[in-house]
Amino acid sequence: MITFSLARTKQVLWIEFGLAISQQSYLRLDEERAAILQREGPMNLIMDFTAAVPAPFPSDLALARAYVPSPVPGRRRLYVAPQDLVFGMFRMWAVHHDDSKVEILRSLHEAFAALGVEARDFVRLPESAPTAVEMG
Repeated sequence: MITFSLARTKQVLWIEFGLAISQQSYLRLDEERAAILQREGPMNLIMDFTAAVPAPFPSDLALARAYVPSPVPGRRRLYVAPQDLVFGMFRMWAVHHDDSKVEILRSLHEAFAALGVEARDFVRLPESAPTAVEMG
C-alpha cells in the first residue's frame, strides 16, 4: 500500500511506501504522486520507506531511477530508509541523481525535524483502489 498525507499549510506531502521496491510499484507511485501534485501544487516531499516490504532491490533499478527528473523541481525530497540495504541503495541513487535537494535519512523523526513538521500537521488523503501489485 502507498498512503499519502498532506500538511497543506506547510506544503509537505508525506508518502508512506508499503510495497516491495520494484519497477511496477515505482510506476504506481509516480502516477499517484503526479495526480496529487497536479491537484495540490508543488511541495516538499517525505518519501517514507520505513514499511517497504523486504525484497531484493536491484541496483539497476536504483541507477535507472537516478535519471528520472524530479517530480518537484526546486523542492526538497527527503527519503526515509531505516533498513541498511534500502538506505545504501538510496545513497547510491542520490550520488547519480546529483540533486542537492535530495536527502537520505534513517528516521521519520529526522525528516520531520528537517522540514519543521509534526505528525499532527498531516491529514491522510483518500486511498485509491488496490492494484494488482498490492493484491498479488
